[in-house]
Amino acid sequence: MGMDVNSTLRAMVALTVCIFVAANAGTQTGASSKQRLEDVEDHLIRYVVLKNAKGESMRLAPQMEAMHVPAVSMAAIRDGQLDWAQAYGVTALGGARANPRTLFGAASMSKPLTAVGVLKLVEEGKVDLDKEVNHYLKRWKIPDNAFTSEKKVTVRELLNHTSGIGTHNGELYDPGQPIPTLLQMLNGEKPAKSPPVQVEAAPGTK
Repeated sequence: MGMDVNSTLRAMVALTVCIFVAANAGTQTGASSKQRLEDVEDHLIRYVVLKNAKGESMRLAPQMEAMHVPAVSMAAIRDGQLDWAQAYGVTALGGARANPRTLFGAASMSKPLTAVGVLKLVEEGKVDLDKEVNHYLKRWKIPDNAFTSEKKVTVRELLNHTSGIGTHNGELYDPGQPIPTLLQMLNGEKPAKSPPVQVEAAPGTK
């Protein structure tokens, strides 16, 4: 990105929260896709609103500038179809302009999407929520240790965050430096910055 990656991504997350709860997103009868897009651009609301506070709305462009956010990408689904997609800013300082096909890190937004995919497999009878998750994992398995000696981690426990797997702050990686593979991150192997994924409490308790 050509800037401090940590501070930049923190700002991007903060602004994403504002965008996610954009108010009055084209609720007018007969509004066009363009009008709905402009509604979001001009009427962001804060994630937390204080009691008796004025119902202030914010505009996207000034918020990007104030928070030093280099790029934002948004899309809206309406009646099961893509209503509009728009990107703002640049992919790097002095770099190309962002567009709706510019790749962004999904981070925790991938969690509900993963859960939906797993529950679809449950619905189709291909996955059992209460079966040991290692039954389904192929390239990597949750390592056995003292916490899993009596009870193994199930799919349900992974989905509802009661697996006992330790939680660690997500690490950010500079795309100009070596980036770990999925298996390197799971095993805590360099260039991964995080420790290995392992069960740190009895499954189902924490």
